[in-house]
Amino acid sequence: MKNAKFLEAEEISLDEVNGEFVTVKLAGEKFVIDVDTLYDMSFRFAEMLAKIESREEESANEGELACAECCGKLH
Repeated sequence: MKNAKFLEAEEISLDEVNGEFVTVKLAGEKFVIDVDTLYDMSFRFAEMLAKIESREEESANEGELACAECCGKLH
């Protein structure tokens, strides 16, 4: 990830070109994508968020179980 950049939400913008294309601006770089690609990206981002949230939820549940074993109570 030698050329990776950290991206803040404020650095992302989307504009409709017409019914088929959208411009995506990421940290000053502009890309043109079609609507099918926009759908695909949306699903991929949603899938990644679900994966992260699931992992966080599992971690929280493990912490609750450890506490229950230690002090005898579930929080």
